[in-house]
Amino acid sequence: MTPASPGSTVPFFPASPSAASEGLRLLVVEDDAVDRRALQRHVAEQRLPYALVEAVTLAEARAQLAAGSFDAVLLDHRLPDGEGIDLLAEHTDVPKVLVSGMDNLALAVRALKSGAADYLLKDLDRRYLQILPHTLERAVAERRAREWVRWSNALLRETIEALPAAVFTADRDGCVTSFNRETVALWGREPRIGRDAERLGEAFRCSLPDGTPLSFAALMEGAMPSDPPPQVELVVDFGDNRRRRVLASRRALRAPDGGTAGWVHIWMDLTETRRIEHRERVLEAHFNHARKLEAVGTLAGGVAHEFNNQLAAIMGNIQLAQLEIPPGHVVEPWLRDSLQSCRRARDVVQRMLELGHDPQFALVRESLQPMVDDLAEIARPRMPEGVRLEIEVDRDCPEVSCYVPEIRQALLQLLDNAIEAMTGRTGMIRLSLRHRTPSETFRERYPHITAGHTVCLAVSDQGEGMSAERIERVFEPFYTTRDPGKGPGLGLAGVYGIAKRQGAATVVESALFEGTTVSIFFLPAGGGERSLAAFRETLRRQQAPGGVV
Repeated sequence: MTPASPGSTVPFFPASPSAASEGLRLLVVEDDAVDRRALQRHVAEQRLPYALVEAVTLAEARAQLAAGSFDAVLLDHRLPDGEGIDLLAEHTDVPKVLVSGMDNLALAVRALKSGAADYLLKDLDRRYLQILPHTLERAVAERRAREWVRWSNALLRETIEALPAAVFTADRDGCVTSFNRETVALWGREPRIGRDAERLGEAFRCSLPDGTPLSFAALMEGAMPSDPPPQVELVVDFGDNRRRRVLASRRALRAPDGGTAGWVHIWMDLTETRRIEHRERVLEAHFNHARKLEAVGTLAGGVAHEFNNQLAAIMGNIQLAQLEIPPGHVVEPWLRDSLQSCRRARDVVQRMLELGHDPQFALVRESLQPMVDDLAEIARPRMPEGVRLEIEVDRDCPEVSCYVPEIRQALLQLLDNAIEAMTGRTGMIRLSLRHRTPSETFRERYPHITAGHTVCLAVSDQGEGMSAERIERVFEPFYTTRDPGKGPGLGLAGVYGIAKRQGAATVVESALFEGTTVSIFFLPAGGGERSLAAFRETLRRQQAPGGVV
């Protein structure tokens, strides 16, 4: 390729195949000197832009074709070393016009079938020279048209192969007819074409992001929403647990009669894009949550001292009053309740302080089973009427590294929440300690956790449940689903803080009218310190409150 000079424009597509042939380089294979001179004279008289190169034998013609390039060949049939028709099958990229003095229809048909661009009959007056320019230029134009088509097809193929999207075609029955390499990467295999071609509706299942399944007819005939949209996001299940999010476009292939012969499908894989967007939302939520906790810590630190001083004075006066009144006095229950309220207020202040500051403690390798058994005995007498407590414990659960007093506090808070959710209802509260296989989304967020290698501590209820909007906010400080005056809304925020300090992940699963499950995921202590440290670092950087993972 010749480099372009500065300021010049190089066309992306080659010249039109219909462009006039200029500077035609013509190989003349003719053993009759009179015919050669007649052709030379005609070219000169008509000022035809031909550069003539002569050969008198088939051997010379082959040597010339091997040594240089020609736009066309004018080929005599009778030659000293053979027949010109024998050359037609060689160098097929060069158009050849066969000339003969024999008025032979069979020869003409044979020549055209052998690849001749045309057949001209030599006449005594050499009138064939008058139509020769038109014949040659038509042959050259047809050759250029074929080359242009081949080039265009090659360019189209290379362009489609270079696209960062899966491009495949299907006929009206949905059978795949062609595909590019990105299609193979997206599907995880090569689509079957030909006689064994697979139909799109059978190859995989498609649905909209909201879970609405898309039928084969909708996928192929344009019945997708917006009838049809230029683009639509799909969830495609390719089998073998391969689910991808794609941005799908579809265009009709028109038949010569104007009908639809098939479809061109363009699918762009959005899986990684959506995963990155999710992670960004998680990080943003984590940042916002951390900022709220920091604000709570700052607020609590500022008021705790004065508040505790006032509480101490009130509690001291109540205790003095208790000493002064005789046993059984009418105000004794009131004083006892007031003292208990002061202690609860003190606990609230302490929990506020814990939200903003990490206490110092040592993590110890422990089994959570004794703690679960102990809390079960404590919780059973507190169950509301009509509510039973179920215990589900895998006795072979491995030990975890934790600070049991804090985990116990978190679990008590979860049990209190479950009991409150079941007030006025009948049903079950479940306290469980078991192996659990985390969801795919959970494993994507915490890649150091593999399937079946978590210890899950969970409390479930059959209460009213929560909407998706509420789930996203349950770990926010001061956010509560309780009625006004029923609590400050620090319970789940405290649970979240406790779990995070100990390298555990907190997950909420809930559905309206079905109940709520709050789970705390631990890595087994025997999983290796490196994995445990990596998980905790991932948790520190990535975990955001709320949502089902």
